[in-house]
Formats: sequence, C-alpha cells, structure tokens
Amino acid sequence: MYQVFFQVVIGELAHGETVVDRPKSHLPQHPELNNDPELLARALKRVVIPPDKVCLPDEKLCFEIDFEEVVGLTDCVTCQEDDRYVWAVPLQRTQYRRYVLSRQGEPCSKVVIVLIFDAWSTVYVLQTAYIGYSPQKYSRFWYEHALIFPGPDSIRPETLTNTRPEDWNYDPSDYLT
Repeated sequence: MYQVFFQVVIGELAHGETVVDRPKSHLPQHPELNNDPELLARALKRVVIPPDKVCLPDEKLCFEIDFEEVVGLTDCVTCQEDDRYVWAVPLQRTQYRRYVLSRQGEPCSKVVIVLIFDAWSTVYVLQTAYIGYSPQKYSRFWYEHALIFPGPDSIRPETLTNTRPEDWNYDPSDYLT
C-alpha cells in the first residue's frame, strides 16, 4: 500500500484507476474483506467504469461482482417464516437495521463494491465493500432480507428493540455508506 494525497491506496480497478480507502475507513465493519486484502484486490480488478461515465459529485457507484464460486459468508440472509428479529442502530450509523437472531452466515459468491469518484485527486474512494448482494439491484430487498445479529458490541445498546421502529425505512442507499 502507498498513499495519494494522504490517502491509503488499496488497489486498482480493471483499467488501472486508483482506489483509496476513505479517511474513516468502513472496512473494519466488514472483517471478511478487511482481513482478506487479496479478495478485495481481486474484486476491485473486476470493476469496469465505462469510459463515457461522467461521475457526479458524491454519486455512489455500486458494483456487484460475481466470482461464480463461494468467496465467503454473507451476513445478510433471506428472511424465513420462523425467524425472530430485533432492530437496532449499528455503531457509527444513524438508521435502524433489522437483525435476525439464531442464524448463521450463508455461502456467497458475490462481493459488493461501492465507490465515489474524487475529482480533485482523480481517484476512486472506497465507501464500502462486503461479501453479499447489492440492495440497489432489488426493489424489495430489505423487505425480504435481514442482517445476522452481530452482538451487543456492534450496536448502540439504547436502540435495541423487539418491535419495528416507526422510522425504520427501506432506503437502500443508506446501506451503501
């Protein structure tokens, strides 16, 4: 790794574009990629930005990379009739998430990469990356999916509830930060 304008370079895209981590890295929230920089690098190398793409300020570019073989476990699972749920706000977040109890991660072949182009330094900034599925690709995604409960150390404990909060929404863009 090296630095560009005091940012840590974490890889390159398919056509050699530089990717840096954001100052307050989100990778520690996804240890499956944070602890496997080779998988992250392989996923980044599969991202192709169309040559005619004009990136708007703060526009999130979301890519779902399918390796066509299991690369790890996703902590986002399809809801089942007998699941039990809790809602809570994760640390360093502002929106409630629905969590499923007593479930394990499921094998997954996909890695999601979310980037923002930084026109000033002409690099792509990694917003998030994780093993799983892009909620942007499915209109009813959060109606049909939930995250596996990560434990009390990963949430704001005062927000934990067994009933769905009134302000719980399904805005997929909130999950891409």
